[in-house]
Amino acid sequence: MDKTCIYTFIEDDYNTWECSNCREWWIINDGTPYENRMEYCPCCGSKIIENKIENIDELLESIK
Repeated sequence: MDKTCIYTFIEDDYNTWECSNCREWWIINDGTPYENRMEYCPCCGSKIIENKIENIDELLESIK
């Protein structure tokens, strides 16, 4: 079975995404990995099954 991963949006200023499998960070010039037709992590080769966008402000607001 192939490895899978989730790419999580972690930094807004540079549009930075992190692979859930290898933990490498990737800067994507515009859009999401999905919008840029990224199907596999360039570092570990895991199939990207989801693009998750987390906003730290929303997370902090939700725990109040």
